[in-house]
Amino acid sequence: MNIDGPLTMQTMEELRFLLARALSASGYEVAPADNRLTPLAEKLELIREAGRYTRLLSNLFAANDRANLRSLVLEATFAFHFETAGMPLQYEVRRRPDDETSVDFLRRTECGKELCIEMRLVQQRQAITTLFEKQLRESVYFGTTLDGAADRADTLRLQRLTLEKAVNPDGQLIKFRPDDANSYNIVAIEVSGLHLGMIDDKDCMLVAYGDPDVPDYARRGLFGLFQEPYPEYPDHIQEVAAKYAPFRDAVHAVLFLRQEPPVHPINYNLEYILIHNRQLATSAEAEQVAREFHGAMNVWKSVRNRD
Repeated sequence: MNIDGPLTMQTMEELRFLLARALSASGYEVAPADNRLTPLAEKLELIREAGRYTRLLSNLFAANDRANLRSLVLEATFAFHFETAGMPLQYEVRRRPDDETSVDFLRRTECGKELCIEMRLVQQRQAITTLFEKQLRESVYFGTTLDGAADRADTLRLQRLTLEKAVNPDGQLIKFRPDDANSYNIVAIEVSGLHLGMIDDKDCMLVAYGDPDVPDYARRGLFGLFQEPYPEYPDHIQEVAAKYAPFRDAVHAVLFLRQEPPVHPINYNLEYILIHNRQLATSAEAEQVAREFHGAMNVWKSVRNRD
């Protein structure tokens, strides 16, 4: 079969070939006829038929790196959820004339607002994976633990990776327009790999609002991305607050995504929780935005079960 790229693709057979080629090049050896390809291939077929994701599919089928492939599968799965719900997205949209970068997705809502969504996949650090495997080998119990310092480090890393999707190393806002009253700027970050796969909504609140918004047992001495500094805070906290200020002044919400099931590299659905920036969006506005996501995905199962 001679296929140069996805633009020549006409059949499911050709799609499976391209997908298997990308997976194999990225370290997942699989043949086009392998039934494990079917769920993802069907998702890709649906978003291909929508006609709005040519660049996403081209990038995915050209992938030859495991991390990049998984990021593109995340984007494709996200698009699939919205397309299945009859809620079309636009892919790779430039929002600023002074910035050549683009947001990953734009959703025009029925109320006239635009959701500008920039995505990131956070993968578990290799050191944590090694620790997990070591503790499993050496323990008679099926379980593993992180101490408070490692847990704090993971949450700090999540803060940093979330911040970097909207603010460059010079402290300047990127991708999003800060002054558009018709837009909601949202960083969507997939977190299934953090905290040994046991990340919960309190960890997400720590990222957004720091220690004051979580119970005492969940506190880690952290200042949140959306947290407002008080004058009495010490200098080192004021420095962190200043670093986060461009994010706090422009990003309306963080959308925390989780895979269900959490351990499959290419075949999963997505769940969400949305934590909004109280300075930029009212609770009513946040509920309106959350309804958009709820039309395409479920809230995290752990949160649903608790409610």
